[in-house]
Amino acid sequence: MRATHLQQVVGAMKQAILADMAAGRVPARVGSYAALHDHVDANMYAFPVFVDLGLEGGDRGTELFNAAADKVDRWIRGGAARGALARLKAEGWRP
Repeated sequence: MRATHLQQVVGAMKQAILADMAAGRVPARVGSYAALHDHVDANMYAFPVFVDLGLEGGDRGTELFNAAADKVDRWIRGGAARGALARLKAEGWRP
């Protein structure tokens, strides 16, 4: 697994999650990656970048997805998602 791929996937997932939070599809107080599934198909956050990287399916894709989901889960559980959303909204960001 390439570190740059992991960074790309994690970044894309975070951006999409923040957009869904800002749009009200996902509550800003969601507590984990697993809890996202109560509102959306959270696995789809990674799909567009996986297609761009040619990694949809296979062992490499599974390993990359699991690593990305773990990083995003820690980001959400640590409160960084709520903090990032608050900063973006304060700056006038709209999805």
